[in-house]
Amino acid sequence: MSMSNKPTDPKELNRLLRECNDFIRNAKTEWEQDLKECQKDLEDATAELSRAEKEYQNELMQALAENYSEAQIASLKQIHEEVIASCKKNKQRAEEDVQKAQEYLAKYPELLAQAKADKERIEAQLAIREPQVNGGVKWAINIGFWVIVIAVFLKACG
Repeated sequence: MSMSNKPTDPKELNRLLRECNDFIRNAKTEWEQDLKECQKDLEDATAELSRAEKEYQNELMQALAENYSEAQIASLKQIHEEVIASCKKNKQRAEEDVQKAQEYLAKYPELLAQAKADKERIEAQLAIREPQVNGGVKWAINIGFWVIVIAVFLKACG
């Protein structure tokens, strides 16, 4: 989270403070869970690729044993090559996802320190703004009260 724009609106500051607190409390657990899910997806994609390759080999052996024509074998080969290519793409995506998840976890200590520093800055800004906001409200209430008192007094006298 970047504090370079430094919002001054209390609502925005409170929203940013909630985000910092959520990150501090939950990010590591969520990212570890994401990594586990990515690793599971990679295992599934690897198993699926292995199954597709074995199925291709089995069907090719069966086709050769049953004396399929060259056209039938070419068609079988094309279909299985497309399936295997798709499985390889899925596996590659899963590998990339695992790598990204590992990179996020590696950056966590740095991001946690930044979130804690941002939280402290936001809390300081809120602490500074709080008296200004409350002070303004108190003045408005006091002025309103005295306006009413004077109006009642003048009406009573007049």
